Amino acid sequence: MAGHLLLRLLQRLAWLAALVLLLALMPWGGPLGPVRVKHAVMTLLVVVGIGKSLLDTFYYDRFRP
Repeated sequence: MAGHLLLRLLQRLAWLAALVLLLALMPWGGPLGPVRVKHAVMTLLVVVGIGKSLLDTFYYDRFRP
């Protein structure tokens, strides 16, 4: 069972990494202003995505009625 949970966690983190990579490759124009916003959005997405992946993998799916 632990291997199955680890596999699901790795799949969710791979999707998150692909989404962040796609966002990182998108052009945002301007010399510095939008780049800072882009990095802030990417950082927020990574932190929230990792937290949601951990919660969904180890808590929500196990205790669903």
